[in-house]
Amino acid sequence: NHEIRHVLWRKVLKIGGKYKIAAPRQKVWDALLDPDTLTASIPGAERCMEIAPGKFQVEIKVGIGIIRGRFSGTVEATDLDPPSSQRLIMSGEGTGGWIKGGGALTLRDVEGNTEIEVDGEALTGGVLARVGQRMIGNASKTMMGQFFKNLNREVTR
Repeated sequence: NHEIRHVLWRKVLKIGGKYKIAAPRQKVWDALLDPDTLTASIPGAERCMEIAPGKFQVEIKVGIGIIRGRFSGTVEATDLDPPSSQRLIMSGEGTGGWIKGGGALTLRDVEGNTEIEVDGEALTGGVLARVGQRMIGNASKTMMGQFFKNLNREVTR
């Protein structure tokens, strides 16, 4: 019965979008692999520490709508093709459930700026999955938008 319930409370959501960063592509690429910049850019990040080349241990405090809590996990950049593309693999768990996912980041030069296209998906479980895909989808879009806004602020200082 517990196993059936576990399967029922899982949701897959698509994550995607295009974001403009007002900096050259190499500078944006470097920022995406810098733990200090990531800590300053990830919404609610309390810690982001590089534990291996391109792999980070993160602790995040989340507070969007009824989705609240602390999450601990890892984010790893793989398939690196500097400064054009990388694949991110993430996993984390906390008081609100768990999340695992991955996606491709493609960086392009656009009129002196950098456009980052994100295409991925995440699988959630626990309370996160129960609150509904739409709410989680909106929360993930909000957090991703805030991340890229913060990243833009950090690289243009």
